[in-house]
Amino acid sequence: MKHQKLKNNEAVPSGFTDLFILDTTDLAAGVVDNTNVEIALTTLKVGDIVWPNLLVEVKENADTVSSLTLTIGPHSGTAIIDGVDLLAAGTEYYVPAATVGAYPAVAEVALTALFDPGATDECHESTTGEFWVWVSISRAAERDVEA
Repeated sequence: MKHQKLKNNEAVPSGFTDLFILDTTDLAAGVVDNTNVEIALTTLKVGDIVWPNLLVEVKENADTVSSLTLTIGPHSGTAIIDGVDLLAAGTEYYVPAATVGAYPAVAEVALTALFDPGATDECHESTTGEFWVWVSISRAAERDVEA
């Protein structure tokens, strides 16, 4: 996985602060049928806010599996975007309007990418795939906030 924190001049026009690039090498741990692979994208600190204008781009589709979906959200928390199909290259997925609110971290927690293979597939069986996850995170440490 690659993580790029966008600079101000990059973040302002796009509306996103972070880009995570995931590919099939990140799925190597998924060697059991119908077993999810969870990858920590970044650690959210207390007071950080993840805004619900998240975008997933399927740059290169997953192959050799009958199903592979992606869910983004805080570990063990409510998904911000759920069940994105990774089998169609060139597809973009946005958070549906008014379905999920901003996620304020009240404790330190990982923002995760959860890959879910089909019932008879293993995540590592996909030999191709590149997935870009664009996120907007307002980090408490970067805001001009007085205690």
